[in-house]
Amino acid sequence: MCQRLGIASFSPLWHKDPREHMQSLLEHGFGVVFTSVSTEGMSADWVGRTLEGESLNELIDLSKRHRFNLDGEGGEFETIVVSAPHMRRDVILEGEVVWKGSRGSLEVLSCELS
Repeated sequence: MCQRLGIASFSPLWHKDPREHMQSLLEHGFGVVFTSVSTEGMSADWVGRTLEGESLNELIDLSKRHRFNLDGEGGEFETIVVSAPHMRRDVILEGEVVWKGSRGSLEVLSCELS
């Protein structure tokens, strides 16, 4: 479709292994926080949780068990990068979990830079 419309498509995760992608975020020093979840297997405990080695292992297990995309490319969850090698300061979030039925999100109450 993009070609027909004369626009370029940029899909950096296309044909990439999701497990390698998620692991590379940790290896390269990215701080990632889950801001919403909307798939079977991910409970309210995931909202506001930081991606770390332990949580990645749990996410891998859940994605296999419940058959969802490990890096959230199907809308199973949303994240925010709060720290990264190219960022001079970290993002500090304060929020509360809002859970509705089978999905939830982080309502941000305050946000500042470190």
